[in-house]
Amino acid sequence: MACLTRQLYKQLQIYLADHPELLTVSGSRLKSNLVKRGLCPSTVTTDQLSELVRQSRR
Repeated sequence: MACLTRQLYKQLQIYLADHPELLTVSGSRLKSNLVKRGLCPSTVTTDQLSELVRQSRR
């Protein structure tokens, strides 16, 4: 996870916990939503976000 730092990862986990409706959208749609809101850089891959969602569902 080159561009997804631990701090950013934790912040995104908190954001997803506060917005559980985002856990059901596709990886590419989630990425575009987060990038549009300025919450993550566009260089984060959809695979990284999919892994984040998978861990957030636990």
